[in-house]
Amino acid sequence: MMSELSTVQQRPSEDIRRSALSTALRRRFALILLVAIVVTAAGAALALKSSRHYTATSTVLLRPLPGAAFSSDAGANAQITNVAVTTESKLVQAPPVVQAVNKQLGTALGSPTSSLAVTVPTNTETVRIQFTAGSAAAAQAGANAFASTFLAYRRSQASAFQSVQIQNLTKSTNAALAQLKTATAAAAKVDPPADAAANVQLYTSIVASLEQTISQAQSTSLAPGSVVAEAALPTSPTGFNPAIIIAVAAVLGLGIGLVVAIWRVHSDDSIRPSLSNSAAGLPIIASIPRNRRSRRLGQVQQQATDGVTNEYRRLRTNVLSVASAPRAILVSGARTGAGASEVAVNLGLSLAGAGYSVCVVDATLAGTGASELLNVGAALGLSDVVLGRAELDAVTIRVGDMSLVPAGSNPGSARELYGGERLGGILHQLRSGVNYVIVAAPSLSTPDGLGVGLGCDMAILVATERATTNSDVAGIRNAADRIGVPLIGLVTVASASGATRLATEQEQAATDVPASENDASAPEGTDSGTDSGTESGTEDSATDDGAITTDADTPDDADTPDDADKVASSDSRRRPR
Repeated sequence: MMSELSTVQQRPSEDIRRSALSTALRRRFALILLVAIVVTAAGAALALKSSRHYTATSTVLLRPLPGAAFSSDAGANAQITNVAVTTESKLVQAPPVVQAVNKQLGTALGSPTSSLAVTVPTNTETVRIQFTAGSAAAAQAGANAFASTFLAYRRSQASAFQSVQIQNLTKSTNAALAQLKTATAAAAKVDPPADAAANVQLYTSIVASLEQTISQAQSTSLAPGSVVAEAALPTSPTGFNPAIIIAVAAVLGLGIGLVVAIWRVHSDDSIRPSLSNSAAGLPIIASIPRNRRSRRLGQVQQQATDGVTNEYRRLRTNVLSVASAPRAILVSGARTGAGASEVAVNLGLSLAGAGYSVCVVDATLAGTGASELLNVGAALGLSDVVLGRAELDAVTIRVGDMSLVPAGSNPGSARELYGGERLGGILHQLRSGVNYVIVAAPSLSTPDGLGVGLGCDMAILVATERATTNSDVAGIRNAADRIGVPLIGLVTVASASGATRLATEQEQAATDVPASENDASAPEGTDSGTDSGTESGTEDSATDDGAITTDADTPDDADTPDDADKVASSDSRRRPR
């Protein structure tokens, strides 16, 4: 049965996967928006910092120069030429060149500068100079200035080298001439040395060679090259349009925000029926949505299509599939205020509408949950029977097609007996007369709820979406297993209704009352149901389909049921079917 319950009545897994995105958009939209704004702002800052710019290119053809890396000796082969020209191209960013350009253009470029890019096309003797600036004119002027200044710097370097070379050659020539003069004088003597003639011939040859070298050096061209392609005025900027950068950043921010939101949704331990069919291994057998439509209290109508009623039908089907009559079914919240009383009453109405005999027992310590939901103001009830102040037949009230055992005059005074055999005997007596006994009990996270559970056959856990966690459910499931009360499933509710919150506050207050502090005996002969329907502090209503809602979900202009439509009346009280 449980395997069928976990597959037939649950949402398809593909719907759950699709809902992860919609849940992230719905629940984490603020987070997505915040991440998108931050990333977009970063993109805008980047766009402003790296604004659009212009680039101009000039091309310089180099000529070999004496003393330069690219000299006449470097033309021996293509490989050596490429290396030599590449070495020469580095002079474009040399400090003297950059300083000369700054002086010419009135700029303050550093050395090296990121505004300048120098490349050497393969197997050529040309240098390509690219200069980037904020305007087309500045880019053009910069590229041409670096080209001309680079050539002028090469010429000055070659000229300096040539001057030093000629000076050294001249000194060597003068020294050779002095030696020649000495050798000539020695050879002119009457008895000249044997090597005198040879020395004259040697120094004469050296002087001639040096004079020829000087002549060649003086005639060497110092032309550094030429600008073969001056920089043209750029017609369009380079780089990304700031608007495009900001747009891309916005899209990227939305994507990152969505990923973060989906991660937050999946890492959230709270129960979300839209994302999972179960919680802590317990199948979700119904998910009660919000419903703000209301009308007078009535039984669940079979032809209704309202979402609330359909979920109670789903709950009824799941209960019937695992709980054959007669059964006593505990309905309890995972936390105080989860809406267990509302679920218990509507489950009872749904079962009664399907033709089953049902008795709802209000075992909550608040003492008003089921009674207020059904507009019943009874003085005596379950606590009075447990304490021996009243008989079960006397406190059982007929409400429409089902029966109700109210909480009683002071449930807090009987709380210790709720965990004993007395309550178990009462539930057994009720179960012998009806198909299903639905027990609205305190939270199973409390000892009081577990005590009431001892007298039931099985339990349904009620949890609030996005408030109850999987850890909460796991702990309660372990506690229920220890006392031998199997949990047949989990019912999730969108939020606690007004009446449920009121009952929660009263129940919390009741849990603080010592067990020994009992009320005075209930008045004898009190008619527990007569005209009590008008005494309830909360006006309750049902959806168009009969499922009960409370003032928290009822529009201000909703019709109020008149006295003729009250369900509880003195003529309708009788023992459960």
